[in-house]
Amino acid sequence: MSDAVVVKSTSRTSAQTEDIVLREGEKTRLLFRPMMVVNPKEPKHSIKGCFIFQKKKTSGNWDDYKVGDLTTLKDAEGIKLELHSAEVYNLLNELNSRYSIFDKYGIKFGTNKFVLTPDNVEEVIEQLLKDPSNLEKFKSLKREDLEKINVVTNISNLESLLQVWEKNKTNSSESFWQGVIKDDSWLLSQVFSTPVVLFKDEAYMGGKNVDNKGGSITDFLFKNKLTDHVLIVEVKTPEADLLGTAYRGTYSISAELSGGVNQLLQQKDKLQKEFYTITGKSDESFGVINPRCMLIVGNLNKLGNGERDSFELFRRNSKDVEIITYDELFAKTEMLKNLLSQEPFIKGLKKK
Repeated sequence: MSDAVVVKSTSRTSAQTEDIVLREGEKTRLLFRPMMVVNPKEPKHSIKGCFIFQKKKTSGNWDDYKVGDLTTLKDAEGIKLELHSAEVYNLLNELNSRYSIFDKYGIKFGTNKFVLTPDNVEEVIEQLLKDPSNLEKFKSLKREDLEKINVVTNISNLESLLQVWEKNKTNSSESFWQGVIKDDSWLLSQVFSTPVVLFKDEAYMGGKNVDNKGGSITDFLFKNKLTDHVLIVEVKTPEADLLGTAYRGTYSISAELSGGVNQLLQQKDKLQKEFYTITGKSDESFGVINPRCMLIVGNLNKLGNGERDSFELFRRNSKDVEIITYDELFAKTEMLKNLLSQEPFIKGLKKK
């Protein structure tokens, strides 16, 4: 299918679209010339057209082959036009793109170029689903076809997320990164060793005094899908410092990193102490047996080799808080995208 379709209006109710070349040789070619039309009686019947043979002139231009009036054919006379399977497939795909353009935009005045890209594929599919008759066509798809669609969708989501990372590595807004994690909370399922789903964002963890002040709010509460026990997640930024100054052959831990760890430990403590009070006011049940904690902070690529060793020593001895940097998080995303994109993985779907 063409990446772009040029449409030129010929009246308020009709438009000529680009020819669909079905077969082309050195001197001759066969094409279908489609036209968009407004059909008040049958709105879905919005495309008509004709097959045309063309000959190449010495100038290199193509001329329509003159065919006589078919109504003058005598008995036993006729014309046979055979299309190969690939040509039929190409014709149907190209016509579908024109139906989609007409359904969304109708007849637009002048000459317009419509580009079918990953950005608007979703809109095209949405238009297809608006017609109930198309649902029967989807039912006829084989299981491996549907699985491929799902894989391609997942790859597209991963690529979009990686683009967000590439464009925002130096973004120092906590609210921005909280929004990224909230919108793509499945991202953290790659990090936790158990199946988790987003339970609450900006969740109250307890700690208010008699003046209704001093309460603790965490960025996210995730929940194990099988046990219902929660996991606490705090989000800093990739620009947050991981280490401080050099100190006697090693490096001190930055205020942002040590503060983030203590913040999580405090939230965990308050949640456990006030669990029954909080759950009594909650519509959903959850458990808090020694909840796991995760801090997303900083960027390893900003550290030298000696600094990485100091950071790793601190992280590996932080038994109650799991620390992961942004570049590590998105490296896992890259690995998943590459795995799904491998040809053996796609072919493996056919064997199920």
